[in-house]
Amino acid sequence: MKKTNFLLSVILILTVSIAFTSCKDVTNKEESHTETSQEEVLPEKTLLGKWVLQDMEVKSNEEAKGMKEMFDAIKKELIGKVYYEFKADKTSTVYMPGMMGMKEKIDKGTWAISSDSKTIHTTGKEKIDLTIISLDQKKLVFSFGDEMGQQIMTLSKG
Repeated sequence: MKKTNFLLSVILILTVSIAFTSCKDVTNKEESHTETSQEEVLPEKTLLGKWVLQDMEVKSNEEAKGMKEMFDAIKKELIGKVYYEFKADKTSTVYMPGMMGMKEKIDKGTWAISSDSKTIHTTGKEKIDLTIISLDQKKLVFSFGDEMGQQIMTLSKG
């Protein structure tokens, strides 16, 4: 009888231990997965870092039509050189290289993403709103309008 009670006690202790151990691991894995998933989808986290210009398209207004050669020359000078950097402290840097007789330009300011995650609000020498077309860990595409027309920029994490 003592042997049977002892064996049942040992089996019960082992069963409870295994149950607690396995539940704890599942919970930790679920919590870890949930935290990772939330970080991946937060645009603020995804946006952090340095983004280098890979392509740009200008949908010019009427005054700027007929200037395609100039736009192509400017594009060639800017690709791979222009960058936007978004930091965790909500500061930003935009770098434009010197070209065509103009000096290089480094604009420091701040940034914020709209509550609907569709716009990056930037401040610096100028206040510019960038409309997010797409954003993932490797690629950022946004548009904005200026005196030349609508510009669409494609950047990659660099």
